Amino acid sequence: MLHRLPFGQAISGRQLQSGVLTSMARPLSPKSVRMFSFSNAARNIDIESVNPIKHELKANQIVKVRTQNSWFADKPLDEKFRKGHSPLYESPGMQMVATAKRVTLGFGLAGLYFSKLMLDTGLFALPASTTLAVVSIIPFPLVLYLLSPYVSRIYRLYDDTKPQTLENLTQNETLVMEKINWSGRKAFNELVQVKDLRTTGPSTWFSWSNWKALDPETGKPRYYYVTDHVGGLRMDRIWGITERQSGVDNGRSF
Repeated sequence: MLHRLPFGQAISGRQLQSGVLTSMARPLSPKSVRMFSFSNAARNIDIESVNPIKHELKANQIVKVRTQNSWFADKPLDEKFRKGHSPLYESPGMQMVATAKRVTLGFGLAGLYFSKLMLDTGLFALPASTTLAVVSIIPFPLVLYLLSPYVSRIYRLYDDTKPQTLENLTQNETLVMEKINWSGRKAFNELVQVKDLRTTGPSTWFSWSNWKALDPETGKPRYYYVTDHVGGLRMDRIWGITERQSGVDNGRSF
């Protein structure tokens, strides 16, 4: 069988097959290898890091929590405890909360800086610079106070030393409540047992939390705001337990 070439030449099928096999057997030059690779960075990929599932689980296994006595220090839990791989609840407004804390912090620092410049220039009286400093710094602590109960995510805490049966999961069921810290750039965790959760009274301008739980160390209540109707059946179950423990019946029973 003959193959017609553009310039009128013809070669036999045997010669064509021989040439193809010879080119396949010939080792590729480094230039050709670089041409067929997607990028230079692709040649430096560690095979072990392509799908490091076990490594990630081990590295992220240690859970750090914060109590009322620890203030800014996080206390690591035992290595046998770990958070769930996906959150039970993810707040729809956590980006706005983080932005509010960042903006008010930046506004306060800028106000303090400009008030200092006003004093250094000598063109403004002391009351004017003091007023600017006070007005610019007041929104930050106010936002921190109002948004302190806001929960960004909720995870279930697992004990890897016990089999994941229904009895073990529901006995002393513990939740990891994630909140956004004062700077709006990091998050911290608080532990709450489901059996300790209660609903709060009607929300007001200065108290709009809807959950509360007693701190096991201090015995003082800790307040949380969790958006209702977010999280599906898993959160409906926790809402139902919390409402029953508070003497409220909204028809959510599991």
